[in-house]
Amino acid sequence: MTTAVQPVSAGAQQQVRAILEVTEGTTPATDMTVIPHATVTNHLPSTDRSPTANVSSDLKVVDNPRRSIDFSGALTADITHQGADLLLRSGLNRTADATLTGLAAQTDVAGVDSGNKFTSATTDKFNSVTLGVPMFLSGMTTNADGWMVGNSIVTGASPELVVSHYDLADEAATPAVTLAADGYLTESSTFSTLSIEVADTDQGFFRIARGVRVNSIEISGSKGSDPQYTFNWAAISGDSATSTYGTGTNTAATSTTVFDMADNFDLFSVNVAAAGPASSSYLPTEVSLSIKCGDKMIDPAGQLSKASNYLSRFEVTGSFTLLKNTGAHSLINAVDDDTLGNLFWVWTDGTYSTAVFLPAIQYTSVSESGSGNDSPLTLTFNFTAKKHASYGHMIAISKRTLP
Repeated sequence: MTTAVQPVSAGAQQQVRAILEVTEGTTPATDMTVIPHATVTNHLPSTDRSPTANVSSDLKVVDNPRRSIDFSGALTADITHQGADLLLRSGLNRTADATLTGLAAQTDVAGVDSGNKFTSATTDKFNSVTLGVPMFLSGMTTNADGWMVGNSIVTGASPELVVSHYDLADEAATPAVTLAADGYLTESSTFSTLSIEVADTDQGFFRIARGVRVNSIEISGSKGSDPQYTFNWAAISGDSATSTYGTGTNTAATSTTVFDMADNFDLFSVNVAAAGPASSSYLPTEVSLSIKCGDKMIDPAGQLSKASNYLSRFEVTGSFTLLKNTGAHSLINAVDDDTLGNLFWVWTDGTYSTAVFLPAIQYTSVSESGSGNDSPLTLTFNFTAKKHASYGHMIAISKRTLP
């Protein structure tokens, strides 16, 4: 008689879902958001047991009582438009995107090459524009649609908005100028937690982690591979079931199209000065960020699992690798001279776009690689970010559905 082999869960049919908790450690009874292209590398419990203290007279271990149980986890997700925003917000200590204040179809705004700025005949025209955050320009004629950052504002009867990471050309105030983003994220100090569910949909097995805080994020991308987020988290409890912990139909992501580093790496710009046009002379091959938003677990006596966690220090480090051309070589002086810089890049697929901006980076090292007649030389710059003196943040990520 042939014994049937039990079916095995398939990774292709595993689905990762998340939801913002109202009460720490309690999963809301509502629809969850699906995280597309996610691969879970750890989400199952581990137990710490006491040393072999309970030994019988014949020298055999009688018991190893549990001292604690850990529900930490990690997942990797390809970067798509808003696909992993719940986890990204958790890591940046936010519960929602912030709203960018820009310009909407203004006919009294001109572009000026000299000084890389917008001007207007309307008093205090730019006073409310959000500075230090990527915003998308559209509606002009000579100046093409594209991302930029507002650096500073001149108030009064002759107002100015100085921008960087975009090379403005002279253009009279005739088109309907728009500066916008669908929303943006900067690091904050809002404590919040998630529930993360891993569903083996083909087997009807569901695993939940509750009271989740993302404590580190890795963002990486290189030519020839899809850019990815890696999220590491700590949770206060976990459980298993044969049905979903959410209800109804799970909410799909806005887009499941993966940004890639060949067609979708739209702009990479490093500026040494605080303001200026896009530095388009660089030829990047790789970029990575490490965002550490550590938590401190509250672990009282009298219970196995953690009771809660709270916020710890926020830090951002990273690196980028450039082909060694004239532009890249000039950045070595920034390392020599300990010059403060800023970094900007964009992923876009023609429909959706994501811009990442670090307004204040300090270089820690630069290294060269490549040898032989047929190998191009590359320079890898390592850096650490700090809080910008004026903007008050270390990183800003903006999203935009393109007009």
